[in-house]
Amino acid sequence: MTYDINISMLVRILKNYQPVNFILFLAISILVWIKPLISTDLPGIYIDPSPMPVYQWIIDLIGSPQFNILCKLIAFLLVVLQGTMINGIINQYNLLGFRGYLPGIIFILISSSFLEYQILQPILFSNLFLLLAWERVIRAYDKENTFEAYFNASFLIGIASLFYPNYWFFLLILFLSVGMNRVGHIREFAMVLVGFITVWFFYLSLYYLLTSSIQFSGLDNEFSFSFPKYPGIIISQKIILFYASIILIAATVQLGTYISNLKIPMRRNLKFLFLWFLLGILMLLFTKSSIEIIYLISIPTAVLFAMFFVNLKKGRISEVLWIILILCIILNQAFPNLLKV
Repeated sequence: MTYDINISMLVRILKNYQPVNFILFLAISILVWIKPLISTDLPGIYIDPSPMPVYQWIIDLIGSPQFNILCKLIAFLLVVLQGTMINGIINQYNLLGFRGYLPGIIFILISSSFLEYQILQPILFSNLFLLLAWERVIRAYDKENTFEAYFNASFLIGIASLFYPNYWFFLLILFLSVGMNRVGHIREFAMVLVGFITVWFFYLSLYYLLTSSIQFSGLDNEFSFSFPKYPGIIISQKIILFYASIILIAATVQLGTYISNLKIPMRRNLKFLFLWFLLGILMLLFTKSSIEIIYLISIPTAVLFAMFFVNLKKGRISEVLWIILILCIILNQAFPNLLKV
């Protein structure tokens, strides 16, 4: 894949894998997290009314108001770690045709669109294990024996579901990955089930040994379709979502013009990320998941946006679109009530 020489200056800088860009990555992360970190109005941790027992232990440990700053700091470090992992996975397997920090920076920016959700919450822990599972799936593409890779990926998704139960839906993507990306063997499908079941078997066994009971609190897969559960979205956040949707549509159209020219591993990964994004949207619309899903959806979105900005032939347009995205998110952080009526 080739890139146009008119690529915007900002994008050109961020797509390079230089140590100074890691400093820029950290600087942007601090910039969009500094307000929630120092805010006294924002709680440090989400107190789930019906948490998974694993998350309940975290609440019991650091859930009191005196640990607010610590909780916010942990949340910040988890998000920065996820951005670093995204860059590391993409760069290690050359999934975009270039090595740089652009995908991780876009993830940090988009996931910080909702100030009130920049607190410690279950999905931040689950995302770590989901990213590790993604890396195992990518690794499976280049192996003849993929049993171990799919078992490990399913095992990691199982751990993720101990914090945020709806992540068990990612088993569906693993099954589709086995079926679409190679000649699926029945043992690979079996490994997907065995890995997930193993986690829950050991979890329930350990919980029973410690408490003499079996606890399924937090498991609620009630399906419903309702928009009124998002009444708190302010105008500036709606603008960000609308603008990001426009870029997403443009990026999808652009990708369709050259996806057939990409290497097979890149095409496989894009299929996986498309299913990832679609599943996130479905979870948002049809389950009790709410705006915290932004942390999940931001990962595939960041990859697609990075490809869009890098492959946009008009350098000035890329520059303008990139600057608008940054300004929208920073202004929303600094002046969330600027457009409030």
